[in-house]
Amino acid sequence: MKTVFKTNQELVECFFLQKQAVGTTSRASMSFSGDTVYSYKTPIARLTTFMDKPILLVTRKKYSITTTKHLRTIRFASKCWNIKSSDDLITPCLYDDAINLRIKNLKHTRVRKVLYKEILENLLFLAKGCNLVTESKFPLFFDKKHDRLKRMLFSNDEETISLAIKLAKKQELI
Repeated sequence: MKTVFKTNQELVECFFLQKQAVGTTSRASMSFSGDTVYSYKTPIARLTTFMDKPILLVTRKKYSITTTKHLRTIRFASKCWNIKSSDDLITPCLYDDAINLRIKNLKHTRVRKVLYKEILENLLFLAKGCNLVTESKFPLFFDKKHDRLKRMLFSNDEETISLAIKLAKKQELI
C-alpha cells in the first residue's frame, strides 16, 4: 500500500477513499491519519458524521499560503461531500451559522416579548452541547448573580419579560 504520494491531489483522493489509515506527501507538508488531514502538523479537515450523514469538517482559521492551498485542494476534491466549516475540528459546533443568525435577530428584535422568549429558547436548544455559547459571550446564562434575571426572562408574564429584556440589553448581557 502506497503511503508517500507525489502530489497533494493524490493524497487527498486516497484520503477520501478511506482505504488506508495514513499517508503523506513526499515533502511531508500534507498528510492524513485516520479521519483527519494535516497541513504540516495542523489539523485542517476531518471526516465525521452529523445526524447520521457523512460530512467533511474544514477549519475556518486562516493559516499560511501553503496551508490555504492545501485547504483549496481538499475543497476541490470533496465536491460530492457535505462540507461544514468549523473553528474546532475536535468538538465542532455544527449549528454555528444557525446560532449566529438567531443571535443577530435577537439583538435587533422589536417583536413581541413572547417571540423574543421563543428565540431565546431556540437558541439555547441549538447551543446545547456546542462550544458557541460561552461564558464570555453570554454571561447571563453562566453567572449565578443573573439567576433572577433568567427567571424573569422565562416567566409567563409579558410585563416581566419586557422588563427582563430591557435589563439584559442595558447590561449588555445579550
